[in-house]
Amino acid sequence: MTRPIVSSTALFALLLAGSSPAQPAADGRPPKPLVDLALDTDGDEVLSAAEIANAPAALKKLDTNGDGQLTMDELRPKRPDDGGPAGGPKAPDRSGPPPEAVRPKRPLPPIVAALDADGDGVISAAEIANAAAALRKLDRNRDGKLTPDEYRPPRPDDGVAAPGDKGAARKPQ
Repeated sequence: MTRPIVSSTALFALLLAGSSPAQPAADGRPPKPLVDLALDTDGDEVLSAAEIANAPAALKKLDTNGDGQLTMDELRPKRPDDGGPAGGPKAPDRSGPPPEAVRPKRPLPPIVAALDADGDGVISAAEIANAAAALRKLDRNRDGKLTPDEYRPPRPDDGVAAPGDKGAARKPQ
């Protein structure tokens, strides 16, 4: 039996076109950020040393408008209420303030915050080029790879206190 060959470009185009990654997970969790999907090429949720080293090339694939930098709209899948791929076509409502002005800002995932070294909300060409070094800084246990507990924010229901939250219970290790 032969298997169909799907190029990584075609697969990536499907991801950006709003296939399953923009859909909430079966357990109701939000979709994985596109940056996670782009960097974790084997889908095992661990960023290996090779995937970290390849980060600049992987991030460049997210630059959908070809301007050499990544903005937040290129890093996050569209939410169903945004219109876009997950919510289908939606006519823009231009009668009020822009959606970002009314919607509370979501905190940046640690991986995006690490990549956006200057914190301006844009991952510049220089920050993309430095992506491997920025990601290595998230490797708290210095094992050369990043596991989800190192590159994703803690979930409120997992018992792990958020940074600065001294009163929350810690999950036993």
